[in-house]
Amino acid sequence: RGNLDVAMVRHELALGTCRQQGYLLGMIRSLCDLGNVARDQEDYARSLSYYRECLTLLGDSRELRVIVNVFEGTALAAAAWNQPEEAARLLGAAEALTEQSGARAMISTEMAARQRALEAVRASLGETRFRDAWSLGRQLTVPLAIDEIDAIVPSTAAADQTPAQSAIKLSPREEDVLGLLVTGISDREMADALFLGVRTVEAHVSRIRAKLGVRTRTAAVTAALAAGLIDPVLPRSDSSVLTWSRPPRKPAHAND
Repeated sequence: RGNLDVAMVRHELALGTCRQQGYLLGMIRSLCDLGNVARDQEDYARSLSYYRECLTLLGDSRELRVIVNVFEGTALAAAAWNQPEEAARLLGAAEALTEQSGARAMISTEMAARQRALEAVRASLGETRFRDAWSLGRQLTVPLAIDEIDAIVPSTAAADQTPAQSAIKLSPREEDVLGLLVTGISDREMADALFLGVRTVEAHVSRIRAKLGVRTRTAAVTAALAAGLIDPVLPRSDSSVLTWSRPPRKPAHAND
């Protein structure tokens, strides 16, 4: 599955650097990459937000990989939100654009996302309705396909998935655990770093997920970043692991 939480942080950092430098193409590609990571985390509301900002910056640029990624990623979101015909049209538009470009250069995660979207839409529409919507999508121009994206509305449940920052209260120890969670290390490694037992760390992680209203570690990191509970910083030159901006405290007792 890959370390999606670390990937999200790295792309956020890259986007921030590109914004500071005014590097438009870098911003476009970083936003697309962020949308793809959020897509793979099944955080479709967030992925759509990144994709839409990406398209706004894209303008008339012919960054075909970016456009195809956005179309297919948004199709997966539309399928998840029970908008299968819109999803099928976007998949058709993406396929036609890929054929026009003469090549399909996709990494494994992009191929997997496209396959998930195809399977979800086919299952929802049936083969005949899917083919009809797909064919209509193949006839769309890029601006018309973007209009389709603008018309897609997240489901209420998805829009309300992340609690407001003001409603999230973490204990100091939970903040320490969350700060290490963003690095992608294991519960055992967190336990060693904080001088805690593994089960104690597991309990803290479980409570953090519950407070953030998510089910997975990756989603917890995404929600915490979105709520501003943690601030990613660049890794030290001698380390391949991203670190938290606030170093964990050493506990007074090992069993707290």
